[in-house]
Amino acid sequence: MINSLPIFPQFRLVVLEDKDVFHSFTSKFPPYSDFNFTSLWSYNTKNDIQISNLNNNLVMLFRDYITDEPFYTFIGDNNLKDTLETLFKDASIKNILKELRLVPEHNFLHSNINPVLFDVIEDPDNYDYILSIGEISELTGNKYQTQRNHVSRSVREHPHLNIRLLDANDQSIKESIIELFYFWEKQKNKSRIDTITELTAIHRLLKDSDYFELVVIGIFDGNNLVGFTISDAVDTEYAMLSFAKGNQNYFGIYQMLFKQTAMEFKKRGLKYINIEQDLGIPGLKFSKQQWNPVHYLKKFVIKSE
Repeated sequence: MINSLPIFPQFRLVVLEDKDVFHSFTSKFPPYSDFNFTSLWSYNTKNDIQISNLNNNLVMLFRDYITDEPFYTFIGDNNLKDTLETLFKDASIKNILKELRLVPEHNFLHSNINPVLFDVIEDPDNYDYILSIGEISELTGNKYQTQRNHVSRSVREHPHLNIRLLDANDQSIKESIIELFYFWEKQKNKSRIDTITELTAIHRLLKDSDYFELVVIGIFDGNNLVGFTISDAVDTEYAMLSFAKGNQNYFGIYQMLFKQTAMEFKKRGLKYINIEQDLGIPGLKFSKQQWNPVHYLKKFVIKSE
C-alpha cells in the first residue's frame, strides 16, 4: 500500500480507496484524529487534501481548521532530520506556510531532533482528548458525579426515551441526523456560515457510509431523533468519536449519548475513545475537559530555525 503513493515532492489527492493506504502508515501509532481516515475524509470538504510518501512517512498538504492556510504535516518516524529539512525546503519553494503543524508526538519518541535546527512547539489546542471507555460507560466515582447526576435526571424526566444502535446506511436515519443537525443549529442560534464545515463533513460521511464501519448511537422520543453520536472503531483498543449532536430541550442528552456510546464500545472490548481536539475554542475546550481525559495525544508545530 505504501508503494501506491507518489514519492515526494509529487502528490495526489486523497481518494476514498485510500483507507488501507492510511492504515499502512498509521497502524503502528495511536490514532491521531488528523490522520484517522474516517475523520479526514469527512472534513476534506474542499476535496483538496493531498498525500505523498517521503522516506516512508505519510506527508499531507493540509489546511488549517480555522484559518484555511495550507501547510505540510506528516506521520512517521523514518529519517526525521532529512524529512523535516526536505519539507521546509519545499515549503519555501512553493510559498507554503513555513512551519509544520499537527505533527504527532509519536513521530519523535525514539529520535532526538537537534534544537539548533528546529523549533518544536507544543500545540495544546490540537491535542486529542483520550477518554477511558470503562470509566465513561460506568460514570462511577466523584469525578463523574456531574455526568452521573445529569443522566439520572434525564432518565427521571424522560423515561420514555429509547436508545438504539442505528444503521448508518439507512436513508431515513441519514435524513433524521441532518434534520436534527438543523434543529441544533437553530437551537444554538448559529448561522450556516458557522456550521457549514461540520454540516458538509457529516453529509460527506453519510454519503459514503457503506464504505466505513460506523457506530451510530441514537436517542429517540417516539419516532423523533433527539440525539446521536457517530463513531468508528479504529483498532482493537481505540474508537474515534467524530460527531455528537443533541436536542438540548432534553436535559443530560449529551451525557446519555457519551455513556451509551462508551457502553457499546466496551461490549466490543475497546479501551479508549478519542474525542478529537478543541481547536482552542473555549466552549469546546470546557465540554471536552469535563470528561476527565486519561491522557492526550500531543501534537506540535515545528519551525525551522
